[in-house]
Amino acid sequence: MDLRLLYLRRLANSGKRIEFRFGMSGLVWERKRNSEAEEAIKQLLKEWIELKQYCGNDVSAASIAQKTGATKEEVNAFVWKTFDMKFPTLRKVLRIEDAKKLLSETDIPISNISKMVGFNDKSDFRKQFREMLGYTPSEWRVSGKEQNRYPRLGRILNWMNNTGLKKT
Repeated sequence: MDLRLLYLRRLANSGKRIEFRFGMSGLVWERKRNSEAEEAIKQLLKEWIELKQYCGNDVSAASIAQKTGATKEEVNAFVWKTFDMKFPTLRKVLRIEDAKKLLSETDIPISNISKMVGFNDKSDFRKQFREMLGYTPSEWRVSGKEQNRYPRLGRILNWMNNTGLKKT
C-alpha cells in the first residue's frame, strides 16, 4: 500500500480537518489551518519572547507545539510566515541580540554570557556569533559595534511592537 494513502487514512481517522483537491499530479490534500491553534502559538511566542524563555535549553518548536496543542509543523509554519525564518534561526537571533547587549553594556566574562543567553558552551557561542555577525564576541566587545544589527531582527521587533510587546 502506498505510504501516502496510509498516512491520509490515518490523518482522516484522527478527526483533524482535511481538504482534498485534485492537482496536476493527482489527489492533493491540505490540512486546514486551525485559527485557534495559530492564536495559541502567537500568544505563547509573545510570552516566550517577552520573558526571554528562548535562553532555555529545552525550547524547541516541538515544546511550543505541545503547550499549544498544535503540531510542530504548524509552529514552524507560523514562525516562517511571521518572521521569514526557521524556528532555530529565530531562537539564535534573539540569543545573539541579548549577547550583543550584554557584551556592550557589561564586563561579564564571555563564557558566562554564552551560558546566560542559552548556549551550551563558549565555542558554540563564538561560532554562532561569528557566523551571524562576522565578528567574534571579544572583537565585538572591543570595537563596540552596537550600530550593526542582524537584518532579520527588524521583522521580529516590528512583530513585537504590533502585538503590544515591550521592546527589550
